[in-house]
Amino acid sequence: MTDFDQIKQNRYVYSKKTGKKYFSNQELFQSSEKHKNLIYELDGGKWSNFNWQKEPDESFDELLKERCIQLRDKYNYLILYFSGGSDSETTLQSFIRSGIHLDEIVTNVFEINEKDPPLLDVEFAIEKLKIYSKLIPNTKITINNLSRDMFLNFTKKQLWIDSTFNGTLGHFRRMPLPVAQELGQKVNYREPKPVGHIFAETKPHLLKKADGYYAIWSVPLSVASHWAEWFYTSFEFPKLHIKQCYLVKNYFKKLKTEYTIINEVGEIRDHLIKACRYSFDNRFQPPKTMGLLKDFKNIHSEDGLVINHLRKYDKESYDVYSMGTVKTMLSGVINRNLLNRDSGNLRVIASQQFYLGK
Repeated sequence: MTDFDQIKQNRYVYSKKTGKKYFSNQELFQSSEKHKNLIYELDGGKWSNFNWQKEPDESFDELLKERCIQLRDKYNYLILYFSGGSDSETTLQSFIRSGIHLDEIVTNVFEINEKDPPLLDVEFAIEKLKIYSKLIPNTKITINNLSRDMFLNFTKKQLWIDSTFNGTLGHFRRMPLPVAQELGQKVNYREPKPVGHIFAETKPHLLKKADGYYAIWSVPLSVASHWAEWFYTSFEFPKLHIKQCYLVKNYFKKLKTEYTIINEVGEIRDHLIKACRYSFDNRFQPPKTMGLLKDFKNIHSEDGLVINHLRKYDKESYDVYSMGTVKTMLSGVINRNLLNRDSGNLRVIASQQFYLGK
């Protein structure tokens, strides 16, 4: 059985004062670090070695195709985890447009009452795959219904709050097949080697300052990257991420808005999709998680919808999840200087910043 708490990532919070690296929220909450001394890094901070002040000459389409080819050459078997949102939708369309074969597409479903599914966007994603399957008949389509037993096993795990899967129900729903199998989920999975588990991570986030635009990191600290091959932000292919950062910068320059923080909140999310993702049918797409505490109150966010579903149909699962996330985290916080009391999450940590020009 994999000890999830020992899986280390290439993304972490670094203390400029003590030189320590922190791989989970709970590690930080147990520390004596001051917020001003912390910075969020990926890949050992080595992304600063690339040239961010020049937009790659290749088109976005060309770079997407090159990334698909790179992944195909790297692995004997490719699995794309598909939610039907703009990120995974663009990834899937990239493989189809490039004519690059995907071996398998997996959509994870978690629901207690199938007659009242909590996430209509996931149900819609399944319908999309029925259409896509006609274009890619040699690709295996897997609808993985995550079981209640697996959910309870996952949330009851000792120190789960401190694991690299720490955080939201969204992370649970994006569970890769080998981890699900080890947690007792019945899946049709035998690992051919090497296998690539492709995750379409979030869109780039930017800051606008007086001297121009800066790219910053936005992938959550708690996502278990050990199992994932990130499609857009691979250190093996930095041009793709830098290109999409420029697409966002150029889009917002033309938009002429007063936004200084460009991230996936509210109406800005729709603009980000238009800036750096292929067009898609985005019906039923809920807002992303609002924060551990807020999701219990806001039943319209992605996590809030699932939490309310548990509250409505399975009191035991709801109680176990509540105890395994918010209550455990808040009761174990020593360093309250790092706690956002409004959301119940870690305060936003300053990110590495990469200058993109005016």
